[in-house]
Amino acid sequence: MKKSLVMVLLLAFGLSGTAALVLEIGKGKASPDLTDGAVGLLGRPAGQQDVLPAKLLSTPAAKFVDSGGARLSQVDGGEALFAAPSTDGGICLVVALDQDDTPMSCGTRDLLKQSALYISVPSGTGTGVDVYGLVGDGVSTAGAVNVFNNTFVIRGLTSPSVPIAGSAGEATLDLSASLTP
Repeated sequence: MKKSLVMVLLLAFGLSGTAALVLEIGKGKASPDLTDGAVGLLGRPAGQQDVLPAKLLSTPAAKFVDSGGARLSQVDGGEALFAAPSTDGGICLVVALDQDDTPMSCGTRDLLKQSALYISVPSGTGTGVDVYGLVGDGVSTAGAVNVFNNTFVIRGLTSPSVPIAGSAGEATLDLSASLTP
């Protein structure tokens, strides 16, 4: 399995101002193609709920995402997951963890043909990582959780891999870099 890594900005806003922290975010790759890379959620008409967090829009990272094309996928445990086109024709996953932290990861739509775009953060339980993912149409599960509107959330993951499956087959998402201390 081939894996490439990208960098993403985690925007942290504290009482003393704005700080940008760099996190290592993975893009797992598997084969064969699971989907055609389409994200049907983005074809839905825009609504009031589809507005990206103001904190993100006021940062330099905002230039990488087409905020007008963003769509809220789901809210899980108070955390909002958005899919949005990137300004270079790709796709972005934006996760509003709370009022202060909004990690974002962008990649090509081709990535979604064989894998998932994901963000992992240390779990609030202190064990493992919480994984937020964006997948193409047709992917129905990631590990033991169902995909909802092209996204998934796995809490407290300690395994270095996650099976992603759908109507076209199954692949394994390699998260080993996310679990390395």
